[in-house]
Amino acid sequence: GKVTISTRNVQNLMIGASFLQMMSVRDACLEFLMKRFTPCNILGIRKFVDDLGCKARYKQCDDYVNRYFTLVSLSDEFLSLPFDQVSSPREH
Repeated sequence: GKVTISTRNVQNLMIGASFLQMMSVRDACLEFLMKRFTPCNILGIRKFVDDLGCKARYKQCDDYVNRYFTLVSLSDEFLSLPFDQVSSPREH
């Protein structure tokens, strides 16, 4: 069959695909997300892929954050992080 991935359904689709072990759909959702990194959404994407246990994709997100930290630090996502998440690096 076919699956249409959009910004509106990617998270729910990925959660369902992970639950049902439909790895091709989950991987397609991951690719969709990875192509849409911006300084304003990267921290949310990083948390989402971390929650789903996607370590390699978490590293990609971290690399993006490190590369564009100045822009990421101006985002609403960054400004709403709890102090403990900002003050110490997290081992992954």
